[in-house]
Amino acid sequence: GAIWSSGDFDFEGPAVVSNNTAGSDGGGIYSIGLNLAFWESTLSGNRAGRSGGGIWSGSQNLSINQATITGNTASGDEADEGGGGVFIEIGSANLMGESEIANNSADGILGSGGGVLLLHGDLTVSASCVIDNNSANRSGGGVEIVDGMATFNQTYIRDNDVDGKAGIPNPGNGGGVHISGDFLTATFNDCVVENNVAASEGGGLWNQTNTVLNFNGGRIVSNTSNSGGGTINDGGGGVFNNGGVVLVSAGLSPTTIMGNRALEDNGSGGGILSVGGGVGLTDAIVLGNQAVAKGGGILTIGGGMSSEQCIFEGNVAGDGGGAVEVYNAEATIRNNTFAIGTNTPSELAIDLTPSDDNAMINSSTVEFGSKRVLYDGTVNTLTILGLNGNDQFEVAPSPDTSILIQGDSPVVGNPGVPPGDGLNLDLTGLTKTSYTQGSSAGNGTFSFGGDAMPVSFMSIESATVPGVYDFGDAPDSYQTLAASNGPRHGFNPLGPILGSHTDYEADGQPTTNADGDNLTGDVDDEDGVAIPFAIVTGATATFDVFTALGGVVEFYFDFDQDGIFENTPEESFVFDHPQGGALAASIPIPPTALPGSTFFRVRVSSSGVGSPIGSAVDGEVEDYPVTLIQGSVPTIDCPEDMVVDNDLGACGRTLTLNIPTTGVPTPTMECAIDGIPILSFYTFSVGTTTVDCTATNDLGSATCSFTVTVNDVEIPSATCLSPIVALDELGSAT
Repeated sequence: GAIWSSGDFDFEGPAVVSNNTAGSDGGGIYSIGLNLAFWESTLSGNRAGRSGGGIWSGSQNLSINQATITGNTASGDEADEGGGGVFIEIGSANLMGESEIANNSADGILGSGGGVLLLHGDLTVSASCVIDNNSANRSGGGVEIVDGMATFNQTYIRDNDVDGKAGIPNPGNGGGVHISGDFLTATFNDCVVENNVAASEGGGLWNQTNTVLNFNGGRIVSNTSNSGGGTINDGGGGVFNNGGVVLVSAGLSPTTIMGNRALEDNGSGGGILSVGGGVGLTDAIVLGNQAVAKGGGILTIGGGMSSEQCIFEGNVAGDGGGAVEVYNAEATIRNNTFAIGTNTPSELAIDLTPSDDNAMINSSTVEFGSKRVLYDGTVNTLTILGLNGNDQFEVAPSPDTSILIQGDSPVVGNPGVPPGDGLNLDLTGLTKTSYTQGSSAGNGTFSFGGDAMPVSFMSIESATVPGVYDFGDAPDSYQTLAASNGPRHGFNPLGPILGSHTDYEADGQPTTNADGDNLTGDVDDEDGVAIPFAIVTGATATFDVFTALGGVVEFYFDFDQDGIFENTPEESFVFDHPQGGALAASIPIPPTALPGSTFFRVRVSSSGVGSPIGSAVDGEVEDYPVTLIQGSVPTIDCPEDMVVDNDLGACGRTLTLNIPTTGVPTPTMECAIDGIPILSFYTFSVGTTTVDCTATNDLGSATCSFTVTVNDVEIPSATCLSPIVALDELGSAT
């Protein structure tokens, strides 16, 4: 064009290089020397038939300082041709000193890099430089980076276009910057990427596989992807990530991704669309972005996504995931704020495929189901971790996704904020609900009998489960139904239950055998009381009770079999059990109790109910059938006095005493000699011994006495010792 250089070339103005034409490369300047410096000058209206409308540089070092490069055109038709303002074949390029690259165009069929095309090398853009109003047909309305490293510092990248301004979009990706090489890094420090337009993907920025895009502080604002593919894979109004890595963090201030749009034909990911690869956001504000289809703020398809300490507000999607939608990707969402009622639809949509993938959300406020977090059948496990100890979790169970919610230690001292994590479990439409207490207070698992996957939680201090109660299941003569003011217990994660399980029902479950409650959940919840083998009128029966967490245990019996639990001292028994765990509850069965089949009711609650009916804020009720046996006082079939011979070679006789008794409950037998108890297997000495026996049960005792005489019938005998010979010290015998 105007200038051709093969050596060091220092172009220092003020000067203007304008309206020149090169048939191939370098409409204004063509340089293959070691260094090229363009200072305080203007390149305008120059044209190249292939690349570098303003500058074509093959120099090792290119410096552009306080310069204006405007209105230049490169018309190469290949994907690696273009660079309407500047084309960098190889080497390092520095744009500095408030330089501006504006209104340049790569108008070839596949022309790339309307402002700048970096083919090989490094590009550094320093503070307050401006890349604006450039256009291309294929990609990179402002800048195209093919192979190398690029750093933008406090740069304005705005009003660039790959949507028809240079010709026919083909396809039209990366309105502001398009990064298409492998194994390179592009870093944006406190930059403004604003009002750029792409026909297809990445209105502001477009990032390729194996490439890392770092955006640290600044703004990605009001960029548009008009999308033309008709699938949710197209869009990314602010950023499109095609399998690379996009990392967004704070610089001098948090990064703001605001007002970007993915429009037309299922455009998705208003703020960011990532297909494969990974997206990580820290200290970002995702505000007021829009997608025609999915992911008003962010849509991630495949790969992974994480966000930490971010704010999502006012984002809009036509289909799902007003703030965020994750599809077939690992997701970690940590300590974010989803402004309630501002994202439309309001849910954070989680959709993972295949089913063995998991999602983790760690946030200070998380809502589920129809309110905030939507997850479908492709998500196997969703983990939600609270951070500040005063988190609130709104949960609607999923038919396909198991959920784990983990709170943290309560934080005190926040004015107006009660300490502790809270859970609101929305069970609308579910008919079977069982609860299993965990290893400590605030830990447990809800299951839903096949209607939904389990919801587990840890370290939860309060819970609201609207309309859910544990009812009894004895016949309704015992006032079991809600209409009869039947016993019912609400849910409290810090409250006691009987055993380890409880079921929740919409109403009492009265049945003939008091087993209706057993059938409503995944497990039999009648697991808190072990009934003695025999319950005898007039005797004491010991019931082994186990409670998860401490409380007050209450028993109510129908001893007169009138179909009513009467709250009287004879039929009600209360045990304080503050530590929880095992309890041996001894119940005196009145002698007036009628033998036969009847029922009893056991209730546990944190502070006691004091009635067999009515409501309690926590705890559980269990109804049991039981059979009472008529008691009777003991009797003894006392043996006759015994006369026996001694055992051979012994001065006595060993006998086994087997003394029959009767009585209900079965009596205990004790025999004694002179008031000292003996075992049933005993050795009696020669002579006569008196044995006294007593049979005892709860209803009384019986006694008897008999003698045992042992005769010595052996002839006495003696054994003489052999003669003894002793020698004295002199050897004589005596």
